[in-house]
Amino acid sequence: MRFKPVLYRNATKQNQVVVTGPFTMNIPPNGVLEASSHPFVRSLNGVFKPMIPLYEFLKANPRAKVAIHRGYALGDVIMCFVAARMVAAHFPAADVSFCTAQRFQDVFKVADPKVRCLGTEEIPKGMDYAITLDGVLEKDHADGLDPWSKKHRLILALEALGFPEDKLPKVGLEVPWFFKLGADAEAFALDWFKRFIQVEPNGHRVALAFQIKGSTAAKEIPREVMEKVTREVAEFIDVVLIGYRADEGWAGDRIHHAFGLKTRYVMEILRRCIGVVCFDSGVFWMAHVVNTLPFLLLGPTHADARVHLFPRGTPIPKLETNKIIDCRTCGEFGSRCKRTYKCIREVPIDALRFFIFSNLGRIMAKRHISYDIIRKVNRRCVDIKRKYTEFMGPADWSKITPTSIGVLQSFFDQLASRKRQPSEERSSAARALYLKSLLTHSESM
Repeated sequence: MRFKPVLYRNATKQNQVVVTGPFTMNIPPNGVLEASSHPFVRSLNGVFKPMIPLYEFLKANPRAKVAIHRGYALGDVIMCFVAARMVAAHFPAADVSFCTAQRFQDVFKVADPKVRCLGTEEIPKGMDYAITLDGVLEKDHADGLDPWSKKHRLILALEALGFPEDKLPKVGLEVPWFFKLGADAEAFALDWFKRFIQVEPNGHRVALAFQIKGSTAAKEIPREVMEKVTREVAEFIDVVLIGYRADEGWAGDRIHHAFGLKTRYVMEILRRCIGVVCFDSGVFWMAHVVNTLPFLLLGPTHADARVHLFPRGTPIPKLETNKIIDCRTCGEFGSRCKRTYKCIREVPIDALRFFIFSNLGRIMAKRHISYDIIRKVNRRCVDIKRKYTEFMGPADWSKITPTSIGVLQSFFDQLASRKRQPSEERSSAARALYLKSLLTHSESM
């Protein structure tokens, strides 16, 4: 079912100040709000009046001057910019602008000549139609009974703009994720890699990036766990840490920090990494723009609402940590964990290690990177599997070899069918079936 926006525009000739939650919004004449996201608009009779969606407006006014606004959350800002690019592609005669918070504007200034990034944080004045998407994309956090609770946020943005069903993208290859970041960013990243990332015996510079901290507690694995995993990966290849502040990272041989840099520069560094271990956050969507494969850690978020529009058109390695601890995704059937986020804070370290090393080995093999490194990574996978018995219970690992990357089908069948107490049996079976699908999926990478 489609998300049907309820749109209202400022029908006066002067700005209107509207307060919604923690945000104060300055709405200019012809500025448009999605009223189900901002229900207060309904009561402003004579000030805000019903408005048709942007897509319908541009069909009737193909040369109109329009703007799309999103003020916060870099990942959502990237998606809204991509939506603006899709508007410009469908209506080439229109004058399309995009505006966002000042700290994000640098990312989009040279991105696309058909979509101007305005130097304003607010909905711009002087437009025939100017809509804010603040509060709209968050509808994917709605109660699980709502039809849009599991939708990809880009689809929610396009539906709010009025895109018809047949114009919505079905796969990532239909989405214009890639855009220019500037020659200065490219030159910086090339120089950065030459200075910090060592050359392997076969001439490759190989690095895996790690997002060590997200914007909320739902996007942050305990520091000691992440530090241990990154140090282990650094035994084989270089590691690039991505975070907000330098004091969030840690020092170590072959561990490098990409802190305090322009966002465009960090994105170009990501482009040169073999992959990035990240959460459902801005770094994940940055990886879309530079086409770097994310190793996605999902806790309270629906995977369906995130992964199917990745630009490569190939599966994204993902670890749904809530399934490991047998917990529902937040929002499903209205359930909440009262922000304890055990799914992301209590993920077993061996599950995280195996997820990273197994996928790292496959990607390195596909890239034809040093066989010696791949062999060592695969051996580490075997060691981790042996330790997995502490989490999964007793099992026969005798048939596991360095070339056998996936967990044996028979092992999971045995584990899932093992007779236990009813509650314990259900929990073990759920974990087993999920890990089986996870590892089978990663083998096809």
